[in-house]
Amino acid sequence: MKYYLLLLVLLLTACTSTPKSSADRESKELQAIAVTKPGSQSGEQKMALPTENNVYGLQHVLIPHWTYNSDGQFYAALQAGDTDKLKEVATKLISKEYANGIKVEPLASAVLIVFPTPEKFTECFFVLVVKKDQDFTVYTYEKTLNLEGLEEVAGVVGGWSKNKEHLNYGPRGYSSADDFVKDILSTAK
Repeated sequence: MKYYLLLLVLLLTACTSTPKSSADRESKELQAIAVTKPGSQSGEQKMALPTENNVYGLQHVLIPHWTYNSDGQFYAALQAGDTDKLKEVATKLISKEYANGIKVEPLASAVLIVFPTPEKFTECFFVLVVKKDQDFTVYTYEKTLNLEGLEEVAGVVGGWSKNKEHLNYGPRGYSSADDFVKDILSTAK
């Protein structure tokens, strides 16, 4: 029973600590930071990011936004090994050191983005953008709270829908990018 209670707490903290819509994440003071959508030559489309945690903003706001709103250009750029825009924005929002720690691995039907080790829970170890036909899905592997009795849980698999809904696929015990990719690709078919 204790295990199930801790598991429930773990899942709730991962899900409820994450804002569910862009309106929840944006406020008047956040309008100072705006980033142009990749692939937009005119710079017309801009977004505000949460300034209190720009790592979260990059991983949970911008990457899903770019994935779902660039007509495949963001995904195609990463598939081609072009990480310039991603690293440029990471440098501006976080730091050059953080941006240099981001690694991108193109896969057959997906792109894996590996981030520096997260410092706060809800920050990502990895993001996997999966392409199926002309649709995309964004999966995240997020750091979670260390709770006594749940040491085998390393993170929580989540994601973002095209409708900006945060998805929760539950806790996992692995810590490698390979295990994350195998887990997601085996269930995303």
